[in-house]
Amino acid sequence: MKELDLLNTNEPAKAEQNWISKKELMNICKCSDKTLEQIISSFNIEVDFDIKNHIKKGGYRNLEVFYDDYLVRLIQAKLLSNKANQGNSSDEIKELVANAVKNELTKTLTKEEIRIELARNKTLQLQSKAQIESSKAQIESSKAQRQIVTEQERTKREQIRYDKEEIILKRKEVEAEILRQQNIKKALKIKSFTEPLKKELKSMTNELAQQAVQAEYTKKLKELDADGKYMLYIFYNPTNPTIYKIGKSNSLGNRLAVGTSENPNLQILYKRWCSCQMACDELEDTIHQELREYNYKNYSETGSNEWFVLTKDKLNDIVNKYQFVEVN
Repeated sequence: MKELDLLNTNEPAKAEQNWISKKELMNICKCSDKTLEQIISSFNIEVDFDIKNHIKKGGYRNLEVFYDDYLVRLIQAKLLSNKANQGNSSDEIKELVANAVKNELTKTLTKEEIRIELARNKTLQLQSKAQIESSKAQIESSKAQRQIVTEQERTKREQIRYDKEEIILKRKEVEAEILRQQNIKKALKIKSFTEPLKKELKSMTNELAQQAVQAEYTKKLKELDADGKYMLYIFYNPTNPTIYKIGKSNSLGNRLAVGTSENPNLQILYKRWCSCQMACDELEDTIHQELREYNYKNYSETGSNEWFVLTKDKLNDIVNKYQFVEVN
């Protein structure tokens, strides 16, 4: 193995650097500035690390050059190797120098291995930390996913509960509608049974009412005849209240009964008692002569001598003038 092959080592950690000036190194190694520059230039070609990382400037106005311990040892080893390779050195000296160089580089390699191991451990720690962070992230992601699933399940349960309540409400509405339809059917059945009874009751009511009216009418006719045989009367029809019948009768009740048989709406308004038949005849004729211009025959060919078209005022004049009495 060549001596320079021993110098092909990895660069040590800068944390252990101690610096020595170029002048101090020249004094220690008993070499010139040119020799140091040549050795350093050879390192740039022969070794696989950056020499610049082991050299710095400082001192007054930053003009001095400093080397770190690692580069100093390499320079010393290189100087020893150069001296050993000179012809005036014995084989024993060459071997000692080679061993010294080897031992020095071995120390350097050991430190470099330690640095590499530390760097590897640090890398492993970083990887482990990264794995831990990744695991934490996965755990958080899983937790978030579980929360999402839980929320989805809760939402689903809420929807199911809402749907169930909706179904119950719809069912109640349907049941209420069914009950309503059943009640309608029952009511219709009851109506079908009670309708004939209602009609019969109505018929009975009407019959009783008619009987009551007839009884009242008969009573009224008797009352009319109770005043005497010779009577003047004033009839009218409510369906045509401007037309009045003024006549005489020996039986006012019977006359009204006959008149209502021909005209059911006929009613008596006023009556006047006469002392005898002749008095009735004369009074009737007097009133008819006075009202001849109001006779209904003037308005209709079907009219008679006893029907007159009168206003309320004219009727009141006749009633007051000839002392007619209102019939209640």
